[in-house]
This record gives sequence, structure tokens and C-alpha cells, in this order.
Amino acid sequence: DLEKIKIVGQYLIEVWKAAGMDLTNVVFKWASEEITNRADTYWPTMLDVARRFNVTRIKKCCQIMGRLEGSLSSAQVLYPLMQCTDVFF
Repeated sequence: DLEKIKIVGQYLIEVWKAAGMDLTNVVFKWASEEITNRADTYWPTMLDVARRFNVTRIKKCCQIMGRLEGSLSSAQVLYPLMQCTDVFF
């Protein structure tokens, strides 16, 4: 549920403020909005990342995240690829 995730994100911004972090030069961005607004950049990058890994390696990433290999949905297989893409995006 993206709304619940956003609520937690807003809470974490307040945590940074409460901790005394200087937010003058900080811009918080929501990944979901960035992906939507820049889909023409994000998805080709994700496909390029996917091209560089084999399915066995991606499944190992899923195991590290606590997912059982035999019961992976397509979304669970794409998730590690998207996490990796986020580093370059």
C-alpha cells in the first residue's frame, strides 16, 4: 500500500528533523513518483540491469530477502532488479 509507505516516509522525515539534521539543502523524493515521472529513463535502465544477471543470481537475491525459490511471483523476481536500478537512477 503506497499510501502507508508514504506515511512512514513522512514520519522518517520528522525523525531527521527531530534529530537536528540541517535540511536546508536536502530534497526528499518519493521513488514511486520519480519512477512514474521518469519512466522513459527508469525502465530501460532496469532492463539493462536485468540483461546483466541470470535468473539463478536473481533467485539468490530473493532467497536473501526471505522468499522461497519455488513460490516466487513475477513481482518478487523483479524487485531485486528494481533495487539495483535505484542505485543508478
